[in-house]
Amino acid sequence: MKRIYLIPAIVLLASSLFTACDTLNKLPTNTNGGVFSLNGSWTLSTTNDASAELGTVITVLPVVGTGSVKALANNSYCYREGDVVWKDLKSIPAGGFTLNQLAGACNGTITYKEATITIENNNLVKVNSKTVAGAALVQEWKRVTN
Repeated sequence: MKRIYLIPAIVLLASSLFTACDTLNKLPTNTNGGVFSLNGSWTLSTTNDASAELGTVITVLPVVGTGSVKALANNSYCYREGDVVWKDLKSIPAGGFTLNQLAGACNGTITYKEATITIENNNLVKVNSKTVAGAALVQEWKRVTN
């Protein structure tokens, strides 16, 4: 009699495990290909937007799909400490990431623009986005190493 209940229980358990794995696979991630991770702190090292935010540091936390301001510099976009600069980070199969990047927070209006991150090497990424006015924005962010 116990065998009759054991088989459905095993099927139910296996089904639950597969569903959980599928759910985990669909979560946003800040790692790419199991090799590269955005986790840690990044400083804006170059920008084509008149040095706006140059030197600003953001921190990307494990599992969380965001990068928040840790330290500000050349604050032309009205960022505040703790503002989410990179949100909705998602790895893309071809390598790199898609995200929404904070374009400005002036006059009480927070504006995000779609962006992509290209991995240059383990310590350098390039972000392609737009300014609030819609001009092309290209930034390089260097990993902060201690």
